[in-house]
Amino acid sequence: MPDYTQKDLEDGLRGVGVREEDAVFSLSNVGFFGVPDGGLDPENVFETVLGAVLAVLGPHGTFCAPAFTYSFCAGEDYDPDHTPAKTGMFPEYVRRRPGACRSHDPLFSVTALGGRAEELTRDAPEECFGPGSFWERFLKVDGLFCNFNYLMGPPLIHYLERLHEVPYRRDRVFTGTFVFRGRRETRRAVYRSRDLRDPDALGDTAIFEARIEELGLLKRAKVGRGSVLAIRAGEVARVVEAELKVNPRFLTIAGKKASP
Repeated sequence: MPDYTQKDLEDGLRGVGVREEDAVFSLSNVGFFGVPDGGLDPENVFETVLGAVLAVLGPHGTFCAPAFTYSFCAGEDYDPDHTPAKTGMFPEYVRRRPGACRSHDPLFSVTALGGRAEELTRDAPEECFGPGSFWERFLKVDGLFCNFNYLMGPPLIHYLERLHEVPYRRDRVFTGTFVFRGRRETRRAVYRSRDLRDPDALGDTAIFEARIEELGLLKRAKVGRGSVLAIRAGEVARVVEAELKVNPRFLTIAGKKASP
């Protein structure tokens, strides 16, 4: 007997606030849902999950998945059409889906399907989490972070850390070869990474997740053996801004040390 069906996941998505025409971004570990109707063949698992998401979003909604490669960090070329995502089998399945749009960020690319896919991913700026990035655009449309069996630490946090100029991150410039449809060129990618000399700069979003749960902003739905968690991008931004005013290291292990 299966642990869940596509309809079970559709019901869970609606239960945490996914609406038609939404923009949704998911970090995922889809295997933790258990066995779907139809069995554990990867194609069936991925199609069940993606089918549920697209059914709830409707033809004008947008589904986004991380297709991070960290290519320039590793001294590797980045080709948005061919470089595999290093974020798991399901995001790679989404990347290879017909009609998918992928941003040209050589470190933190995002794949999107649906109505706003091109709008959210085109013309990626040099600064990964800076102005004009996917993360800023996702915040502007108040997208929904909707994780599958994954703790709620949305990458939008890095955009907000940059926006509020936290003291424990510094700009690092990575240079590499960008390849697109046969053309090769040297590009830069700027990532405001944590200060490796500061042991207290290590990120820790457990306090963030505890805080949004305390405020009643984190929505949960049980699906199969796992769960779906969700929160609006605007809610993430408001909580992070408020907490950073009180404790500039709220999002680090030092923030945990300072918490009551």
